[in-house]
Amino acid sequence: MSAGFTLIEVMVSVAILAFGIVVIYEAMLTSLNIFGSYASYLNAQSWIDEQIWEAQDRVNHSRIVTTRENKGALRLNNKDSEWTMQIDPLDMEAGLYALNIRLAWQEGERTITLSRGAYAVPARVLRE
Repeated sequence: MSAGFTLIEVMVSVAILAFGIVVIYEAMLTSLNIFGSYASYLNAQSWIDEQIWEAQDRVNHSRIVTTRENKGALRLNNKDSEWTMQIDPLDMEAGLYALNIRLAWQEGERTITLSRGAYAVPARVLRE
């Protein structure tokens, strides 16, 4: 009786090993794709936060607040993005404004959209 493996046993073990390697490789690629998506999301979120702070600062330091929609294009994380910002008066007597910003970009076949909203009251209203 021989103490080695048969050709069938070796082929089955190689097939199982190859299948395991493919599964691990696919899991790694999926995790890298998800990591890239979240990195884009976090950078976009930081950009939106910065824009909200700048808009609140403009509202706080201006005597006349323009309530028009601003639009633009942006290259963020090597992806072309489009943004819109709207400043709407909510209560003219109290001087309360709503700030809404939206950022969208393509991620493969999907369109990713982030939206944020905030409120602003001009500093002169706060002092009264």
